[in-house]
Amino acid sequence: MHRLTWPWVLTGLLLVTPPALAQAQSPTFSLTQISHQFPSRGYEPRVAFWRAVFTQYGANQVILHDTDDLRLIYEVVEFKEGVGRSRAASRRHRRTVRARIHRLSVAMNRLRTHGPDPENPDAVQRSILKVVRSAGLQPTRALFGKLRHNIHAQRGVKERFRKGIIRSGRYLETMEAIFERHGLPKELVRLPHVESSFNYASRSSKGAAGIWQFMPRTGRAYKLRVGRNVDERLDPIAATDGAARYLKDAYRKLGNWPLAITSYNHGQAGMARAKRRHGPNLLNIIDKYQSRSFRYASKNFYPEFLAAVEVSENYRTYFGPLELLEPHRYQEIYLENSVRVRTFTAIEGLSQDLLREYNPQFKRRLWTRSGVLPAGFKLRVPAGKAAEARLALAKAPAVRWRGAPAKVPPDGYRVRSGDSLTVIARRFGTSVKAVQRLNDLEGTRIYAGQVLRIPGLPRASAGQGGSPRSQSAARAAPASAASAPESYRVRRGDSLSVIARRFGTTVGAIKRMNGLRGSRIHPGQVLKLSDSPQVPKQPANPRPTASAKAQAPPGSPQPPASQPKLYRVRRGDSLTIIARRFGTSVGEIRRANRLKGSRILAGQKLKIPVRAAANGNRQTGTANGRYRVRRGDSLGSIARKFGVSVRQLRTANAIRGHLIHPGQTLIVPTNATTPKADKQ
Repeated sequence: MHRLTWPWVLTGLLLVTPPALAQAQSPTFSLTQISHQFPSRGYEPRVAFWRAVFTQYGANQVILHDTDDLRLIYEVVEFKEGVGRSRAASRRHRRTVRARIHRLSVAMNRLRTHGPDPENPDAVQRSILKVVRSAGLQPTRALFGKLRHNIHAQRGVKERFRKGIIRSGRYLETMEAIFERHGLPKELVRLPHVESSFNYASRSSKGAAGIWQFMPRTGRAYKLRVGRNVDERLDPIAATDGAARYLKDAYRKLGNWPLAITSYNHGQAGMARAKRRHGPNLLNIIDKYQSRSFRYASKNFYPEFLAAVEVSENYRTYFGPLELLEPHRYQEIYLENSVRVRTFTAIEGLSQDLLREYNPQFKRRLWTRSGVLPAGFKLRVPAGKAAEARLALAKAPAVRWRGAPAKVPPDGYRVRSGDSLTVIARRFGTSVKAVQRLNDLEGTRIYAGQVLRIPGLPRASAGQGGSPRSQSAARAAPASAASAPESYRVRRGDSLSVIARRFGTTVGAIKRMNGLRGSRIHPGQVLKLSDSPQVPKQPANPRPTASAKAQAPPGSPQPPASQPKLYRVRRGDSLTIIARRFGTSVGEIRRANRLKGSRILAGQKLKIPVRAAANGNRQTGTANGRYRVRRGDSLGSIARKFGVSVRQLRTANAIRGHLIHPGQTLIVPTNATTPKADKQ
């Protein structure tokens, strides 16, 4: 029950009594012109109700009726101003309707508990009793106990339906031809009157689009391309072909048209479940099927369709003569290569507005931003301009479409069909929230072809060579231990398990490296990882020969090249971290890059100064090298081996404690000597 106070003085309201409504509903409803495949027997009250909604009640009228028994129409609330005038007016309308519903509910509750009051008759109670008796129902307490919870408000759509009939003239002939080609009854092309009133640019708050109101996933399942630049749900021809495939599929699975048509609103799986429980008769399902999603809209979808077919095929009876839109006469040109829009707009009489009207599948950004139509699609042009358009297309130079699949950045991933944020997060060992934050996503909706940045993937790559498939496979694999950074700054949504999967290590290794007793970490915390990143290789430097490798002592640090190294700054980096990573100082990095302060940006390239090596002897000193920890090693033994202090090792590797583990790679500072031979 709606607990609202009733404003007894309301302006602009009109109460239409049921007898007046009964007079307005003549002539008698009939569906003799509809195929026997669409049974109407048993649906007459519902169809009559929806025919009145389509033809007699406008947007400024709200019908208050029973949800289940549409014969019970209690009153019609009429407003002076129509819907959509202003937000304030809409809120005022909703308050008024809720108050009327509350008044009816209170009156029914009194009838349920006390019955009609003979001494003080109530006009509202008398009106309710009159409606109930005119429907052939016996006014009992049990009946009113049920009816007081079933009051529903339905706004009229007379103007909207009239506009839909006018718009339908543009593509109705082509749509009927498509359905006949699929072997389907042509009456089914009237279904958009219920879905969108033939508004080709219609979009719902749930994400459905086009005259057939396809959801993105359903559209792709029925061969409609839905992407950032092209959305074939908005193309009446392609969407009609997809709808024909859907309805044929639904009819094959469910066995009759009432169930197949209702599945367009409730889904094939839901209607199959209802059929298993209550049989193939839709009337039985409407009466008995209990489901949270099978409510007012689903129960009335098939009767709405029947009413829409009857009204649209006899629109002159209800609306008088209407001038329908002229059908588009067009020819299609296949775009083998991407082409600029101005190639066609340069033709006299072929403007961009006209092309957009003929090709609603191309989104606005293609016309206003890139100005390039992608390859692999058909372009519709007026029939009289087809020859000139083909000639201009043959002379047009090939252009590269920016919206076409291009190089994906090193830390990016191109979404494939069937992907979801959950699937992508698991694939890369991260979390959905981390991907949403990095890509500024408000929800979880993504589309095929979209490029997402993945947390944890390096933004700089060693090379862009290889095939697109190999590059995609390399991006899809989690970062391995060999490419993991020395340290990592924790971000929101991270956990030890997520970080371990991202960098190819284990939770236990991260705990040992950082002296963690539990698994609790916090954003901004810097964690030491199990392996340090390899110093980027310079192609100009010769690789060490096999004999040189054989002469080098086992475990000795390898001298880097004498040339400055280029390093691309990653998220979470600072000059201090980079200096420790490469065994240099903040001042040297600042001088090499002419930095005035310490501010650096992710993606910025820095020159890292590296001192020249001198064959690793003590007289000239050695450059920073690396040492892989072996079983039995400690910071003290490694420091003695290379002639450095434990403090220098800890500073160079950002180690707070003394814990190290076998397999860990340590940076050896510049004053290290040739390692001493281990005792045998």
